[in-house]
Amino acid sequence: MTFPEGYKHMFTTCHTINFPATKPVRHYHANKAAAAKAGKPLPDSSVPFAEAYAAKLDADGKPVMGDDGFYVADKLLFYTEMASGAGWGKDILDMPRNGDWNYAVFTTGKQHKPRVSQAECFACHKPLDSMSDTFTLKQLAEATVSRK
Repeated sequence: MTFPEGYKHMFTTCHTINFPATKPVRHYHANKAAAAKAGKPLPDSSVPFAEAYAAKLDADGKPVMGDDGFYVADKLLFYTEMASGAGWGKDILDMPRNGDWNYAVFTTGKQHKPRVSQAECFACHKPLDSMSDTFTLKQLAEATVSRK
């Protein structure tokens, strides 16, 4: 997988999630192929993508909340990407396999982050097979409706 240069102009912003336990905030984007239709799996060529930021902290070390109810992003930490393609999962054992999804984590310099095991990605997303192995299927569908 390669870093999706130009994603800010080509992808739709579809969701933001606060992570209270570790204090980051993630902004989720998706390419046009990932335009989810309610009740339908995501098609091949779908690319959900996220920017992970450290939350801006107040003087007490608590995340600063924006007017939108999400943490205010401070420092970019890394990027994550999912991508699907016909037959991509054929060489992966069924137990960890998530359909034809592949995963990548990129540094702030847009390079593959060293020592990242896709096994962690497969394990985390495996229980979501009824939702195209993604945590944001509902939000992708909602973003699709709002961009029409």
